[in-house]
Amino acid sequence: MSETLKGFTALITGGSSGMGFEMAKELITRGASVVITARAGKRLEDAEKALSEFGQVRAVAMDVTSEESVAAAAKLVEENYPRLDMVISNAGIGGNAPGMEDLPRDHSFWDIPLRSVRAVMDTNLIGFFTVASKFVPLMVKNGSGSPLPHRRVSAARR
Repeated sequence: MSETLKGFTALITGGSSGMGFEMAKELITRGASVVITARAGKRLEDAEKALSEFGQVRAVAMDVTSEESVAAAAKLVEENYPRLDMVISNAGIGGNAPGMEDLPRDHSFWDIPLRSVRAVMDTNLIGFFTVASKFVPLMVKNGSGSPLPHRRVSAARR
């Protein structure tokens, strides 16, 4: 018997395919309401349709590299769900970053265009931080999540 997650709400970035899609499916089949996010498009729409066969899911177009897009998605979640219990930051790029399409499979790191490196950092690092900064406060507000306590270093210890 699997654990029930009825009343539990999760948000998954990069939820339209791959691991994000599979994690969403597992949570939905256990009774959770799941919000999947990804860039707008047919893949996101198709994922929502496929996942809806298993339970409650909502697709929200969100680009983790856009603070405005993430803030708008956070507002939508706050207005439409009584609580947010989990954020899975799954969105990410690597070899599929813009500018990598024409590189040979056996390329060297110095062949990677700087714009590709910037896209990876914007998505995988800055995007992660942006999502956390907008969604974790919703979790904390409702008693979920585990924010790290702020620690002040006294002047004597610096």
